[in-house]
Amino acid sequence: MSKLMTVYAYKHTDILHCEWKGELICQNDEYVVLRCQPNRPFIHHTKGKTFLMSHESLEVFSLKDGFNAALTVEDGEITAYYVNVAQPCVVNENAISYVDLDFDMVKRKGKEWKVVDEDEFLENQLTYHYPPDLIEYAMNELDALKTRIETNQFPFHSTIEQDILCVMEEPLT
Repeated sequence: MSKLMTVYAYKHTDILHCEWKGELICQNDEYVVLRCQPNRPFIHHTKGKTFLMSHESLEVFSLKDGFNAALTVEDGEITAYYVNVAQPCVVNENAISYVDLDFDMVKRKGKEWKVVDEDEFLENQLTYHYPPDLIEYAMNELDALKTRIETNQFPFHSTIEQDILCVMEEPLT
């Protein structure tokens, strides 16, 4: 039986932003991978709402780099990416936490990568009083993420399904 982990996303100054659960399928010194089942609750504290996520996803949480990625899985293949620019994730016994830095990159099957939430980054600099070094960090990590995608580095390469499938007990649905 796999271990259930709770993910906690915070905004700068430790304000709880979102939380959800997933099953641990892989952990090493570089990243943690969770498998999130369809119809799971996604609690969005900032909006004061809970959403049901209808799709399965694989979620990669970098422990060293400033990103985490949700890979939507449909019919056994990855059909979309939603990637958060963030501070590196921290793992505790049954939890993963990170500070979300607003910028996101998204890609749907057959479409190009796109940066979103640039306006949110500008707004939150004021709302959460981002210090200059955090602003610089977020912008540098966005650039590093773009390079990682362009150079097909994990988890943005064509064999990601095979890399992760080899450690899974059950096939993707």
